[in-house]
Amino acid sequence: QILQSSKTFENFQQGVKDQGFEIIKGRGISFVGNKGVKIKGSDIGLSLQIIEKQIEKNNQVVKTQQRQNSIGR
Repeated sequence: QILQSSKTFENFQQGVKDQGFEIIKGRGISFVGNKGVKIKGSDIGLSLQIIEKQIEKNNQVVKTQQRQNSIGR
C-alpha cells in the first residue's frame, strides 16, 4: 500500500516510519520493527531493486495521467 502510492524513496521511507518501522539502506534494504527485529527486504519480497522499480513505475503512471489531462483540456 505504501509502496504503491510513493512517488519518491523519501515518501516510501516516511510511510514506513509512520507504520513504526525504521529503514536501513545500504547495498540493499532492511526494516527494523519497534521491538528491534531486523528483516532483510529481500526476505519479504521487497528488495531495494523492487522498491526502486515500483517508485519509477508510479512516476510513469503520474506522467501519463498528466499528459492525458492536458490533452483532454
